[in-house]
Amino acid sequence: MKLNVLIVIVVATIFSSCNKVVEKDPCAQYLPPIPLSPDFILVDKNTGEELYKVMSLDKYISGSQPCNNNKLSVLNEIAKNPGDSIYRNYFSFSHVRFNVGYDAGACHTIYMTINGTDTDTLEFTGNVTAIQEPCYTRYDFNIEKLKYNGTEVAPTIVAGAAPYPKYYILRK
Repeated sequence: MKLNVLIVIVVATIFSSCNKVVEKDPCAQYLPPIPLSPDFILVDKNTGEELYKVMSLDKYISGSQPCNNNKLSVLNEIAKNPGDSIYRNYFSFSHVRFNVGYDAGACHTIYMTINGTDTDTLEFTGNVTAIQEPCYTRYDFNIEKLKYNGTEVAPTIVAGAAPYPKYYILRK
C-alpha cells in the first residue's frame, strides 16, 4: 500500500514538473520594424491628377536599390485626408536599406520601375537615428532632401491630425 502511494506521488511529481511553463525569452516574439521609405503620391506632371487610385500598387510599381540585393516591396493605402475630399493613394517602399555603416550613395538611391518598363530615380540625403528599444535597435531615416529624376521635391506637410503628415508628390 505504501509502495503504491509512493509510486503515485513520484508519478505526480514527474507530471507536474513536465507541465511547468518554460520561461521564454521576452524578446523572441518581437521583430524590429521593417525599414520604410517616406510616403509618395505619383501624379501626372501636367494635370496633377493621381496616376493610380488602386488598392494594390505593387502590380504597377516596383523598387530596387543598388546596395540591396532584395526587391523592395510597395506598400500603399488609400487614405482620406481630413479636410480633403479626394482620396489620395500614398505609397512607400519597404525593406529599404539606409546607410548604417555602408555606402551612403548607393543606399540613398531607389530605382522605381513603373509598369515594368519605365524606371525613375529617387535620391535622398539625410541622417539615420538609432533608437534602442528593449528588444532591438530601430533605425529611423530623417530625410533632408529628396530628388526625383534629378529635381528636388519638397515635402507636403498636412496641418492638423492627419494620418499622413508628410509625403512627397512625384510628378510623372
